[in-house]
Amino acid sequence: MKLTLPLGLTALLYCLSAPSLAFVLTPANQAPDFAEPWNPPWPSANIALEPTASVSGDAIGLGVESTDTPIPIGGRIVFTLTGGATFADTAYSLESWEAGAGNGNLTYATLLTGSTSGASSIEFLMAEQTNPERDTMFGSPPWPALADVPIFLLSGSSIAGQSINVNLPQIPGRDISLQAEVFDASDASLGTASMVMFSSTLEAPAPAVALPTSSHLGQLILLALFSWLGARAIRQRHP
Repeated sequence: MKLTLPLGLTALLYCLSAPSLAFVLTPANQAPDFAEPWNPPWPSANIALEPTASVSGDAIGLGVESTDTPIPIGGRIVFTLTGGATFADTAYSLESWEAGAGNGNLTYATLLTGSTSGASSIEFLMAEQTNPERDTMFGSPPWPALADVPIFLLSGSSIAGQSINVNLPQIPGRDISLQAEVFDASDASLGTASMVMFSSTLEAPAPAVALPTSSHLGQLILLALFSWLGARAIRQRHP
């Protein structure tokens, strides 16, 4: 059974002016105003023991709140799944977002992870997009510079807008989170963030009670025997 989050929603990772990122949720067709409260909040999906789950296309994005800390040329974005989950798709891409939606441009980010299916992390190298001039026939402006792109949408394919599939560990009580970290060209971290993607509806199993092994059981029997013999000797000396 595959679980899919609702369509039409975008969970955004906003890179704050301080070195940290925060996951938030906003409708995909709504321009972020970078003001709280975020509307609506991120709806983490429930899981039980499904082998896989997914989020819809355009459901997860990395957004930059402050132009003081843009995603730099030569920088990297690393997405990591926790809780024993792994990415299930064979390709991923980042689409730039503009004026309320993804604009189809996938050339700002190059996927560095050679084998993504089964990987717990995927990594992108960031650069200026490869064709600065758009088709000017319809009066389109040039593509924005990397530093001016407010949001990058994660797609589970080399094509924009595709669902992101996740392999689940099938452990009762285990929630699955997605983390993101942005690095500059010198590998210095610019910030991290985390969000719960899937919440388990099952209770975690109770810790196993350690039963005595045969050697431990023998030691306990000897200890009880010595205690009994010691008590008997005391009674014999003091009838």
